Amino acid sequence: MKRLSIVIPVYNNEEWLDKCFSSIYEQTFTNYEVIVVDDISTDNGMEIIKEYQKRFSDKGIDFKVIVNESKRLSGGTRNVGILKSIGEYILCIDCDDWLVDNEVFDKIDKKLNGEDVMFLDYIAHQQNYDLVMQNRNKDIRSALINRIVAIWSKVVKRDVFLKALFPEGTLYEDRIQHFILLTQIKTMCNLEQPVIVWNRLNENSTSSSRNKLWNTYRGNYVGDLLRLYDKVDGAFKDYIKDEIKFYVGLINEMVDTL
Repeated sequence: MKRLSIVIPVYNNEEWLDKCFSSIYEQTFTNYEVIVVDDISTDNGMEIIKEYQKRFSDKGIDFKVIVNESKRLSGGTRNVGILKSIGEYILCIDCDDWLVDNEVFDKIDKKLNGEDVMFLDYIAHQQNYDLVMQNRNKDIRSALINRIVAIWSKVVKRDVFLKALFPEGTLYEDRIQHFILLTQIKTMCNLEQPVIVWNRLNENSTSSSRNKLWNTYRGNYVGDLLRLYDKVDGAFKDYIKDEIKFYVGLINEMVDTL
């Protein structure tokens, strides 16, 4: 079994692929696999993917490439990679983000001691500066109220991940998956070091697009939250209710601009 599985969903981000893949290729730790799942891209990214597949293979690293037969969006695309993984732990990396240095996997491996999930610090890369963001929850209760829900801010034990897969057919899927995951984890730790560089310069990303936010509202996001609300109790209900209020508030702001 591999120690880590790195799952990377790809869709039309060829300009960022080299930076993402090279940051993984340069890792000093080698007990990992890479699983790239393409969601029917229409750019030339597959040429870059195939080039790196050969480079990783020459280094002795498993680099799987999967192309979806039908459109799955980010959640479904990640699920494909997770189900194909063989690692003890899974780290999902978006294809327009990258690792901060070549010792990231070493740091993760040394700190993990059987926990269900490890929370990671990250750097938000913006136009004129990089801002280090802290994600240091001391217990699961603290993780519950953490507003940083992105899946790339966590390393998750595969057995736990299989109980908390992503909803499909919707954007902002990692927000819902975050809530589901918190109902499954029993133990956790924090690396307390920046690991991922979150690329805030990509105008095509979901978090940067108001149109995608609007399409999410017309999709399944609120409905998924309401269905999850009926399955949980206590603080989880309050947290999900706050999330619905926050999200509907964003939509109301957009409606006012119409």
